[in-house]
Amino acid sequence: MPWATATRQYTVEEDGLQQQWSGRVWLNPPYSNAAAWVKRLSRHGIGTALVFARTETSWWFESVWGRRP
Repeated sequence: MPWATATRQYTVEEDGLQQQWSGRVWLNPPYSNAAAWVKRLSRHGIGTALVFARTETSWWFESVWGRRP
């Protein structure tokens, strides 16, 4: 990347799902597995996810809808 978008960035090889997250997270998940990433962000508790507006999906209801900080 020609510019930094975050203080810490994880590569595919580092597997961001297995890393420790801290502070506010900016998440642009792989859309082939968005559910696992959004679930992790929900557990983390603070951040923004760039995902399709698929509010009818099970992962949306399980990880986002009704989630309160």
